[in-house]
Amino acid sequence: MTSPELSDQLERYRRVIKRLSALLVGISSVSGPLLAAVTRVLQPPPGHEDVKYFAVFICILSSGVVFSSRDLLVRTLDREAFLRRSALIISIVSGTAGIIGTATYLWRQPSADFRQLLLYLFLWPLYLVPAAVLLICFHKSQSRQYQIQTLLQQLSCELPDIKKLLECLVRHKAHAKLHPALAAFGKVIFSQANAATERLVDGFVRLNIDLMATAFKILGQHYARFDAVSVGELALWARSDRHSYSGIYLSLNEELTQVGKVVSRLFVIFDRELEDVEVLIQVLTKHWRKGIAFAVVLFEELPEELRQDPELLDFGLWDRVKACSQFLLKSGLWNRWINIDFALAHENCKVKARAELFAQMLTHVWLVDDKYADAQKDLTEPLRSTSKEYNKHLRHRLQDKISPDGDFYLRVSNEQQIRSKVLDLLAMWKLTRKDQDTASMATT
Repeated sequence: MTSPELSDQLERYRRVIKRLSALLVGISSVSGPLLAAVTRVLQPPPGHEDVKYFAVFICILSSGVVFSSRDLLVRTLDREAFLRRSALIISIVSGTAGIIGTATYLWRQPSADFRQLLLYLFLWPLYLVPAAVLLICFHKSQSRQYQIQTLLQQLSCELPDIKKLLECLVRHKAHAKLHPALAAFGKVIFSQANAATERLVDGFVRLNIDLMATAFKILGQHYARFDAVSVGELALWARSDRHSYSGIYLSLNEELTQVGKVVSRLFVIFDRELEDVEVLIQVLTKHWRKGIAFAVVLFEELPEELRQDPELLDFGLWDRVKACSQFLLKSGLWNRWINIDFALAHENCKVKARAELFAQMLTHVWLVDDKYADAQKDLTEPLRSTSKEYNKHLRHRLQDKISPDGDFYLRVSNEQQIRSKVLDLLAMWKLTRKDQDTASMATT
């Protein structure tokens, strides 16, 4: 059990003990004087003094029945107004019956017949039962108020917003009584708000695409780096203007670099996208000029287990292991979700899995610029042996016609090298595909 879970459990035990002690104090403070007063007024019938012990037994038995049904009594507080008042009504009726019975018993004194004995026996619980019922209901209502006050104290920084929200809910309830359709819409909106809040508690945020700028502004304020992986859609990056979805997204990335944040993008491209290398050259040049580090890996060169679902490869990591963002297409470029997962105190498996996936893809990268190589050095150093083995295998496939520039096969050091390195990438792609075709023909 983790430290936060242990502290929460201890806090729950402390609250239970505190409530039990308060309940016992309340019972003793109410029932003690009550029983003393009843005992002083109600003397047993002459010749039957020992019956008072049986009366005490009946009181204990009836009190046990009441306290064993305390959960049922408490649930009446959550019901409609009539049912919520039922405990009070029962207590008033029982107390009134006790007063009438007491008057009858005193009026019949010093009678000692059977009816007088029954009155003496059952007058005690007629006082004790309503006292116990009212005490339980009062304690529960006060306990709920205490819980609400405790929660509000924990949210003291947000009290103005909470107060405003509660006032809006009260006004909505007043309007909803006159407009049933408005009440129905309120239920739908509140259910969506509850679902969003539950996701928030689990460290998950889902926003519409129109809040992309807000999301990046918040994330950029709290994290020092953003490492993105983009699958395909090179043409979208190439023709992006400042009003398009990709243009605004690219501008948000550029704004992060302008305030000193590390921003990188790993392009996962398909074979068909290499048929027009000018698009790739244009995209990489645009990223270079905006200060965004870039790298290129071919989708078909990734291990087979990574190629099962291309959408899983499209994501962004914030501070590598702190948060993970992902755009999900609904329909149309501007109809997307922004999903953000945060690594909470308990380990978020999704963020960890994306971080591991990102490190795994780095060993299959063909082209990087200097910024990207430097930015990912802490990840590539432990994987250097794996990268060397992959480069050795790749060099064999290329028949030593193109030599690696270092840990990554092709490395761009300035903007003028982008075209030549992309052309080398195209040549590598053709050689490897030719090698695959030769191998498949030999197998056949």
